Amino acid sequence: MFDNRNEAYRRYFIQHGLIEAVIELPSNLMMSTNISTYLVVFSHGNDVVKMIRADELCYVSRRKKVLGKQHIDIIAACLGVEATADTKGLDRYCATVSRDVLLKNECSLAVKQYFADPVAIKDGIPFGNFVTDARRGVLLTRDELDRISTKSETDWLYLSVKDISEGVIGGDLMYLGNIPEQMISSCVKQNDLIISRVNASGAGFKVAVAEIPEGKRLVPCENVLIVSVNEDEADPYYLKACLDNEYAQRYLDKHSSGSAIRILSYRDLESLPVPNLPIERQREIGRVCRENALKIVSLRDQLAAAKASLASVFENAAADVLVKKGQEG
Repeated sequence: MFDNRNEAYRRYFIQHGLIEAVIELPSNLMMSTNISTYLVVFSHGNDVVKMIRADELCYVSRRKKVLGKQHIDIIAACLGVEATADTKGLDRYCATVSRDVLLKNECSLAVKQYFADPVAIKDGIPFGNFVTDARRGVLLTRDELDRISTKSETDWLYLSVKDISEGVIGGDLMYLGNIPEQMISSCVKQNDLIISRVNASGAGFKVAVAEIPEGKRLVPCENVLIVSVNEDEADPYYLKACLDNEYAQRYLDKHSSGSAIRILSYRDLESLPVPNLPIERQREIGRVCRENALKIVSLRDQLAAAKASLASVFENAAADVLVKKGQEG
């Protein structure tokens, strides 16, 4: 529907006016896959294509999603084969796209791409204008990671996507030893933005600002982008706040590739419009963002301590009634 490999086929159908409508149905409709299903309506003489968003028109059952009669009626109304009194209400489900727009847009038939975002950015400039360097993390197989990981404390820490939670980096990272020379150039620097490349099941792209303990080096996994920011032009935490916003998350999801799992590249990221605020205002927004991130870190540590204490309450309070095996009597 939107990959480069099949563009020529899509272009043929669009140029010859053979596509009347494209309907994006909900994911997980079929038992064999949870990938979103597209329904294409073919006919002759089409100068425009109707793009219909039906991805949220469904019931959610225990194991899959189901289209109900009212959902099908909405789709039929968008296609013009079912009358409806509320034609204005169909705007959120249906958009009409001209042939010229489709041809200029690499003949993409990704339905969501042709719907307006919920908000627009005033006086936005591309995210890439603030970037001094962008790179992928380190590609390590599981066997390679097992060989260089260690339980002993070292100066090297390994960062995986799961170590980013609630917008901050976890405090219990894996230690590494015997680091290959080629890994050093991929290390995260202080105040770098770390952005997950994968948006699975609509959970969003994770974003964190690197605050690295003194004397430690951070080696990121391949499924993150590491972005170094020109801090004279932009505040890293301000950019994190922008990337966490619903507008940016929708933009990145729409411009990334993949169907069930969306994959983000730096090319997708660098075009994201960012409000060009004065640096003083950016830093004020960044300060609030950082304060809240530090609160999360503090609360996370308190929660971990409380869990450990809760697990040992009985053992500590009733040690006199606990007898180790072999010491009975």
